[in-house]
Amino acid sequence: MALRTSLALLPTLALLIAPAAWAQEVPGEGDLVITEIVPAPSSGSREWFEIQNVSGDDLELEGCSLAEGHYNGDKEWTGNDHTVDGSLVVPAGQRAVLMYGTSSDSDPLCVAWSDKAQTTCVVESAYRYRSLGFNNSDAETLSITCDGVVVDEAPFDWAQFSGDCPDEAGANCSVNLDPGSIDAASNDLLDAWCVPWQADLTWDHNGSPSFGTPGQDNLCFEVEPWCEPGDAVISELMIAPPDGYDEWIEIYGASAATCNIGACQLRAGPSADWTYEPTEADDWDWDVVDIEVNFDRLLLEPGGYALLARSDEWITGDGTSETDIPADFSYSGISLPNSDAEWLHLVCGDALIDSAPIDWPTLSGFCPDGNCSVNLAADAQDAASNDDITSWCTPPTDSTFTNPSGEIIRATPGSAGACLELRWPAQGEIIFTELIASPQGGISEFMELLNTTGNELDLSFCELRKHRLDELGEVDPDSLKSYLIGEDGVALTMGANALQILAYKDCLYSSPGDSADTAAEGATCDQGEYLYSTIQISGDEEEHISLVCPDGSGSELVVDAIALNFSVEGVRDGHSMMLDPAKANATDNDSAYSWCEAAFSQKILELSDDIEDCNYGTPGSLDPCLVDTPEPLQPICRCSSQQRPAGFLGLALLTLGAVLAGRRRGDHR
Repeated sequence: MALRTSLALLPTLALLIAPAAWAQEVPGEGDLVITEIVPAPSSGSREWFEIQNVSGDDLELEGCSLAEGHYNGDKEWTGNDHTVDGSLVVPAGQRAVLMYGTSSDSDPLCVAWSDKAQTTCVVESAYRYRSLGFNNSDAETLSITCDGVVVDEAPFDWAQFSGDCPDEAGANCSVNLDPGSIDAASNDLLDAWCVPWQADLTWDHNGSPSFGTPGQDNLCFEVEPWCEPGDAVISELMIAPPDGYDEWIEIYGASAATCNIGACQLRAGPSADWTYEPTEADDWDWDVVDIEVNFDRLLLEPGGYALLARSDEWITGDGTSETDIPADFSYSGISLPNSDAEWLHLVCGDALIDSAPIDWPTLSGFCPDGNCSVNLAADAQDAASNDDITSWCTPPTDSTFTNPSGEIIRATPGSAGACLELRWPAQGEIIFTELIASPQGGISEFMELLNTTGNELDLSFCELRKHRLDELGEVDPDSLKSYLIGEDGVALTMGANALQILAYKDCLYSSPGDSADTAAEGATCDQGEYLYSTIQISGDEEEHISLVCPDGSGSELVVDAIALNFSVEGVRDGHSMMLDPAKANATDNDSAYSWCEAAFSQKILELSDDIEDCNYGTPGSLDPCLVDTPEPLQPICRCSSQQRPAGFLGLALLTLGAVLAGRRRGDHR
């Protein structure tokens, strides 16, 4: 940066050579204005402050008192003062820099050097004072008193401004008065002060980099306007990062113009209403983060992103690679819940800018390893769409980064949200074709699915759901059970026109597993059965079974759904319900008349013991419905034939038995 030196040295030299013959006045109230203060210089350097003569007359400060102090915890004034012990003339309209010095320091001292080697001094001090020592942690007041008249006093509070000092200078910055507030009344307000971040970098008495405007026109930045509602959209959340790594938040610039989220606030909690005040009975309180950044300035460019990391300076990597992604702001105070659904709100002033759901349980099944962010689909990056959890998704499997702890994550930080997309089935492309509710001999329940298309389809991250209806014919939420395909780490694809057996927890064509949680252990079966858990068919009441899959745009669709009641339909233990192959579509399989009970001639030999535990069906093949006579009463697989028939199928079997018995009796006449 180019240093502005033409006006820096001349005023201070003029102070040193001012002729004694000039008419000089004693400063009166408001004649001098304190315009700049350095309360926390680098170690070994010197504090200083700047004053400006606004009176129109040359002013003589000899004998005036310089004082700084504050009230302590006992409400007692504590501080230091210094009396100007020589001539100090400040010409009309000019500035003077007064600098702390010791008895061994030269006079004048250099306030700002143009280079680190300290070869050229661009601003010299007009006076070297003793005794005063600014406080870095408490709010203080600096004052000038001449002939018993308080000429000016100004508050300063380094704790309020220290965060605005650019990283290049550490805490070595001045606080200066807004150029539009150069008067003894306006500088009483802390809001009129700022860190001059636009100033050229100089080097201080100690040779350390610093930002300030000693002897120059003051500089205060203009804060860009806050984002309006909908201008900033919460677009990605790392809710459940791997161990040893912290969460992060991405915010998208949805406005057509740059806007500011600096000094805004993030709120996380169970309520969708950010104004809600929790009571003692609620047993929760808001987690809050104030976005405190340099100059209250965190800008969102149109189509750009801001990245906020919890307790870390990096989103990906650790800064050792050019591809590492830094955080724009590091925060604490908010912990995103990964077991309960909550809300995250962005508030600027008194306005809600955006809200978004925090709902890891809903999306975690799309990331079995738990290393994914959840992001907003690219076509849903607006403040209305992101309220709907169906607009959110996990990233594609190839959107991988290394986090600061060296672990692989799936995420899209700093770019448009991309969703995991597989060749999921559309409505009716996968249908239910067979189910068994009460198998015999300890084998697993099973379902059979048919791919009705000539394409390979992916069922990973689809859900099997079961529910009942309440008295009003609506879904009974207490009955809802679901299983997410892939949650055990095993993917599932179905080939063109293929059938797929889904078995409850254990493989069908081998001995049941020693553990009842075989499916949860990610087991695979020799005959290709896919293991599921969580849901079971009761067999004695009406139930609705459905297959629900993602639609590729962040939402979901019901691929197929059936209603069944094994008890009413007279299905006996050990017999499956089979779909008539002529009705193998998602419309016809909604009707009970398209289904039939497996016949005795469709015994599953591998799943029967030929004594009493017999099972009937055609898992893995789409066979026609058959009607045959019950097995004779003999000690050969008698289990099903001796069950009490029920429902219309049972009545049909009883009628058929009576007809056959009548014929036999007639033959003996």
